Amino acid sequence: MLKLGLCFLMGLLLSPDSVACDAQRNSAIAINNGVRVRLTIPDSSYAGQPTWSPEDGEPPVSITEAMSLIQGWVKSKHGASRDADFNSLNLSPGEGCSGASAWHYIVYFGYLEDGEPVDGFTDVAAVMMDGSLILGEVE
Repeated sequence: MLKLGLCFLMGLLLSPDSVACDAQRNSAIAINNGVRVRLTIPDSSYAGQPTWSPEDGEPPVSITEAMSLIQGWVKSKHGASRDADFNSLNLSPGEGCSGASAWHYIVYFGYLEDGEPVDGFTDVAAVMMDGSLILGEVE
């Protein structure tokens, strides 16, 4: 009986819904020669975001602004000779586990050094509608 009770309790603590919400909701992956870069947007990142929907017109952060934010991060991390090489930029709705929701950009980008591609590495980041960046992490 104790084993059954423990299994039931563990099942409640690790139910698929809670695991999916914590670990997989609002995530993206870039794979580079077997190296995975995972972007996960934390639930807390949705709190306080500007409300927006496509019917409202232009989003609070434009595509140009989102690209500029990524470009600024690349320059600050890697130096003036390096640029972002954008592969894709998607405007997507997202929802945190708490039910808070907000739109954001998911951006896949590589790197250029003095205008030439650098090692084929693709990174992934989110640009939230308040202009904050969430960066992918190597797994």
